[in-house]
Amino acid sequence: MADYTLIQSGDANAAENVGALAGTLPVPRLVSGLALSGYDSAGPTVDIAAGKTAHVLDAATAEWTEDDGTQRSAGRDHVLVVAHLDARTDVALTDGATNHLFVDANWSEDDQPELVVNTTGDPPAASALKVAEVDTAADSISGQWALVAGDGTLTYPDEAAADAASTSLPSGTVVYDRAGGQHFYVTD
Repeated sequence: MADYTLIQSGDANAAENVGALAGTLPVPRLVSGLALSGYDSAGPTVDIAAGKTAHVLDAATAEWTEDDGTQRSAGRDHVLVVAHLDARTDVALTDGATNHLFVDANWSEDDQPELVVNTTGDPPAASALKVAEVDTAADSISGQWALVAGDGTLTYPDEAAADAASTSLPSGTVVYDRAGGQHFYVTD
């Protein structure tokens, strides 16, 4: 990757250039929505509201065409992309297990973000963001993980969620436990 400074006069209007500029705060987050409701233990299923997430790609290639038709490309790191998901009803869950709900921006496919549910807890992609957990054995839901507060603080539904997420956050990140009303600092 070559040295670069963004944004300067003459820089291409490529999405990756804008995303690299926005990605200077490299913390994936839930911007709005994606609240869980309508949990049905008989299914088991859950409904999820529409929402928006921000994801940080480790790297992407910006490609553009100059006014004279010349094709250009350049590598960018820490590229921020935003995904919007419409509401979903009756999202299938595995019975008797902890179901982890992720939003995958699915960067390689145009406008195809995905809601991925699994029982392993492993992100389906490096840039995927965990947004909720549903424990169908205990009939409990823990939603809106990594929700950004008005002041920019990452918030989690409870201390357990904040603790679980802390391993993937940079040291020094401030997180807020909404149930306990406490701030925590992520440490190494």
